[in-house]
Amino acid sequence: MNKLIICFLVFNSIAFQALSQDNKEVDYYLTLDKVVKDTTGYLRLNHVLRQEFSRIIKTNTNGTIGNYVGLSTKDNNLSFAYSLVRKENVLQIKGGGGVTDGITNIFSNSELNSGTNIGFNFYRMFGHKHISIVFDEVKSLQKKDHELTHAFELYKLTDHKKKVNDELDKKKAEIQKLEALSKRLQTVRSQLLAGGRKTYIDSIVYVDLNYKRSLIEIELTTLESNINTIKTQVNQTVRQLQQVRDNNPNRNAARQQFAIDSLLTLKPLYIMKQSLKVTKDSLKTINKQIRANTFDEYQIIDTERKLKIAKYEFTVAEEKLEYHQSAWDFGDVNYTYEENKIKNLDKFKNIRAKEVALTWFGGGFGLENNSFKLLDSLNAVKSERDLIPTINLSLTRYVNKLISGSAKRRNISYSTIAAKISFGNNLGTLKELTIESTDSLTSNTASVSSQKAFSGFFNDEVISGQLSLDHYRFVGGKDTFGIHLRTQIDIIDKKTVTSLRAGVLFAALSQDDYTSVINFELFIGLNDIFKEGEEDSLFNRNVIGIQTTIPFNLKLK
Repeated sequence: MNKLIICFLVFNSIAFQALSQDNKEVDYYLTLDKVVKDTTGYLRLNHVLRQEFSRIIKTNTNGTIGNYVGLSTKDNNLSFAYSLVRKENVLQIKGGGGVTDGITNIFSNSELNSGTNIGFNFYRMFGHKHISIVFDEVKSLQKKDHELTHAFELYKLTDHKKKVNDELDKKKAEIQKLEALSKRLQTVRSQLLAGGRKTYIDSIVYVDLNYKRSLIEIELTTLESNINTIKTQVNQTVRQLQQVRDNNPNRNAARQQFAIDSLLTLKPLYIMKQSLKVTKDSLKTINKQIRANTFDEYQIIDTERKLKIAKYEFTVAEEKLEYHQSAWDFGDVNYTYEENKIKNLDKFKNIRAKEVALTWFGGGFGLENNSFKLLDSLNAVKSERDLIPTINLSLTRYVNKLISGSAKRRNISYSTIAAKISFGNNLGTLKELTIESTDSLTSNTASVSSQKAFSGFFNDEVISGQLSLDHYRFVGGKDTFGIHLRTQIDIIDKKTVTSLRAGVLFAALSQDDYTSVINFELFIGLNDIFKEGEEDSLFNRNVIGIQTTIPFNLKLK
């Protein structure tokens, strides 16, 4: 049955995460966004510590700060805790109950069930508190987040609107230009149909272009004439240089000097030919412009087509502006902003505390309901119930730091010493017996039933005490594996019972961050290790079990 309960808890934890993954992811990034924007540092500190503390949350361990639901097969107990953290103070409510047939009942017949307990604890941090977070990296990510947000807000308020308005202005000017051209084309067309001789569209453009063409043609003629003259001069000079070269007895020096002098002679001719090329290109451009200013039917068709397209694009731009003023969906820009923001938050969520060293003192009180059966002097079994007040004190030390010289491996330890005083009874010192009863049903059949009861002098005014020491040690870079050692001393009615326990810890981490989703502890315990006698050997008093804890956290406000 215990295995069934554990499987049920694990399955529900995984199923809940799978079903709520989308909403959880959205909520998680909203939380991270609040943490990044936090100016006080409180949310950021709480976020980092929550990641670290989630792996040391264990049920049945004194001094544990956090929120969790846990199950232990050692005493078949299902427990829970919820903590309110305010700066250096923590108020915690804890409770639990025994598990019977896979069900935890707090009340039965308007009464508290056996094993049910509820209590309140108060913890306060004290002494030297050392929390080291690499704030330079945090500040860098905060700066990046601010730049992304600022750029997006600026785009919403100015850039996008300006871009749409500029597009409208350009389209409006294009439409006006095309409408004027269409009007001129229609005028020229009407004149031609009426027998007119004018074939150009714009008379001013026509005069200007023809004037420019005449100047270019004059320049072209002049350049061609000058080039012919310079060619003759260059040929004469080159022949003279060749004679000088051939008459020079120093052949190498003569060839080098000839090459230099020839280049200098050809340079003016080269410059003029480049000018000639530029002038010819200018003439081609002018002729193209003149043809464009000359009327034909195709120009009317092409202009009307361009005008129709421009008017359509203008309408689209107007709709863009109207949409911009009524909604804030920017398509690619918005998608890019969200994508970059999530990438930045993904870097932030992996930031861990470089070093944490905290000490806290705790105290609290609670009530435990104890139901049991006693064997009286007449050997009759009687049902009894005892409501036991308790008070507890604890001192806890938590250290989490990187190992020197390592970028990932950490030294994590969690130690707590606790004392508990119960104003209850001496039930723990009594001998537990199994009472069997036989009822005859017929002459050949009988019904046999058994029940457990305690035998001996029962005292319900006993003050008992418990001292415990827990030590956790994690190994590796991700802190998913560790060991747990526990010593417990119970003092009941002047009798001391010492028990030992050792466990192996496993933590399943969330895919989002370093927070633990569920913690397992496989443990073995030895009860009353100093008890002597063959009746109940130490080996027979061992306990093997599994403890499961599911940490949970509420959203940061």
